[in-house]
Amino acid sequence: MTESLDLFAQAEQGILAEMRQLIDLLRQNSYAYYVLDEPVIEDIAYDQLTLRLKALEDANPTLIQSDSPTGRVGGGGTGTVSERGASGAHAVIRQCF
Repeated sequence: MTESLDLFAQAEQGILAEMRQLIDLLRQNSYAYYVLDEPVIEDIAYDQLTLRLKALEDANPTLIQSDSPTGRVGGGGTGTVSERGASGAHAVIRQCF
């Protein structure tokens, strides 16, 4: 019986290690994409990593990590977006109110 518990604990540790690796990879790539504006991997590869992490979390809800990107909405920004005055359609909409 203790052998099966040991195997279960080892399997759980392997799953947790994969989840941590995916979380770290996703965090690094998210930072490169959103903050540095220098993507390192293709969007589809990022999506595949996210789907793998989500599948592991769905199958092992007790192992979900608090810093998992699957529970976060959006990413950081570069802070380089400039504000513009209303023009064109925006100006027309503003005049309606």
